[in-house]
Amino acid sequence: MPSRTPSAPAPADSAACTTNNDYKYAATNLGDTYTITFCIGATTGGPKSLQEVIPRLPKNLPCGVLLIQHMLPLFTASFAERMNEISQIEVREAKEGDIVKPGLVLISPGGFHLTVR
Repeated sequence: MPSRTPSAPAPADSAACTTNNDYKYAATNLGDTYTITFCIGATTGGPKSLQEVIPRLPKNLPCGVLLIQHMLPLFTASFAERMNEISQIEVREAKEGDIVKPGLVLISPGGFHLTVR
């Protein structure tokens, strides 16, 4: 079970993953502010559950979302397109150089690890 004790703040110019109340998030220092990013991981049963959760996220969600779905590489792009069609928030498959920003869900491409810098 994840720890419920928040980690220390991330040092300047870095990103850190931590857990708080069973949510995983990355805090990235952008000058004097931090951008919070929620990370969601799913496997069997994930697509059905995510089709219930992601469309309920508001378009103006004040954080970015990283979604890692255990899925074959050929299916993540079409899954991202479908999620985008039924959601208020923008959803797309992550690609090299994407910036995690509020109001955006990035889905990790199948067969790849997602790294945040």
